[in-house]
Amino acid sequence: MILRNSQLVRILRTTKKFIRDNKDKEFVHPHVAPHAVYTCDKELFRKSREISEKHDVLIHTHAAETRQEVIECKKNTGKRVIEYLDSLDILTDRSVLAHVAWITRKEAKLIGENNSMVSHCPTSNMKLATGGVSPLPELKEFGAPVSIGTDGVVSNNSLNLFESGKVATLLQKHSRWDASLSPAQDVIDMLTRVPGEFLPGADGRIVPGATADIITIDLNQPGNRPVYNIVSNLVYSTSSHTPICDSLINGGIVVEDTEVKCLDEAEVIEKASIASQELVE
Repeated sequence: MILRNSQLVRILRTTKKFIRDNKDKEFVHPHVAPHAVYTCDKELFRKSREISEKHDVLIHTHAAETRQEVIECKKNTGKRVIEYLDSLDILTDRSVLAHVAWITRKEAKLIGENNSMVSHCPTSNMKLATGGVSPLPELKEFGAPVSIGTDGVVSNNSLNLFESGKVATLLQKHSRWDASLSPAQDVIDMLTRVPGEFLPGADGRIVPGATADIITIDLNQPGNRPVYNIVSNLVYSTSSHTPICDSLINGGIVVEDTEVKCLDEAEVIEKASIASQELVE
């Protein structure tokens, strides 16, 4: 997709206004997000990089999600996707790269050297049959921060991070015939500590002075018993059917004893059902 100059100006103006209007809000952390190399040209990526630097915000893009994307990028630029983004100075310690399923060892090294964060979305990739498997061992070897993502509702449905964490570790083991890969603690780190250290307004650890974003889980549910190793239990046994007992956001109680406190859950479900029917019609 080639943007006309007027479209580019309008998109960039809207992006900068959104960042200015929301940057100082407590629970809103705006980023600049050029979609992907096959929908955004060099100029849009470069302007996005300038906005990221000027306003000190993250830059997010989909990268190397499919084999076809890599083939087209190589054909059009002479470079693979990660190499191309690096040539545009997109790989920085403020960059989040979604998917990263079709990359080489050299590209994994580039990501690690630039300290760009990978948002690994295994459940989405498997549902869409993209074929590639993000090389977590190599990314870890080169020091690249890796988090777990879900992608959107169209390509995941459940949006359950526990599910995506379990799929992430099983996919690595299965695809490489090595049950020792991506141990449970690595998955917990990808769900908590790594994004907490990278993303603004987060921490990812339970330590004095950290932002109090915490959930509690009922491990007395039949599916979570017995508990020989709580880390392993959280990764392999916890599912969408395991109730979140409590949820605190910045110290404020959002869910208490499985009851949502900040909104009328039944009303939201009803409105969502009506809206979904209207979409179908």
